[in-house]
Amino acid sequence: MNQKARINQSVVFRTVLISSIVLAILLTLLHLFITKLIDAEKVLVGIKLVIFWIVVTSTLRSIIKIRKNIGGLWLLLAGLLVSGLGIIFHFIALQVIPALKNDIGLDLTLDMRSVGFYVGVGVIASVISLINIKVKNQFWGNVLEVLFIAAVAVAIFLLV
Repeated sequence: MNQKARINQSVVFRTVLISSIVLAILLTLLHLFITKLIDAEKVLVGIKLVIFWIVVTSTLRSIIKIRKNIGGLWLLLAGLLVSGLGIIFHFIALQVIPALKNDIGLDLTLDMRSVGFYVGVGVIASVISLINIKVKNQFWGNVLEVLFIAAVAVAIFLLV
């Protein structure tokens, strides 16, 4: 592996680790404090999606700021890893906190459907952010973004 690839890998994985921890902390705080105030599950999922969007987009923008000419595949991988690791860290925190409070054993089972859903959301946010970051012409960027969102909506409609 050459020097440029090593630097790209180091930047991506360090940024992903920090962003995943931030994402897990935000989701855990939302779960611990906001769920007592808001009873509607759909509202909470909407807030979680906004948090995912902000964290994934800011992660990709941070990577671009550090490494200006990094490839798009690195950015897609970063979005996938941030969303995947962030939700896994969040689920682990949700298991550890009650175990510490009540002095009970840990049950580290993961809801793989939720993990898959949020990883998918992270990939979608990554692609849209990648379009906004890499496409210089605003008109074509908007066209690509609308086409991608339409394709995702059709895919979800056909799969569900």
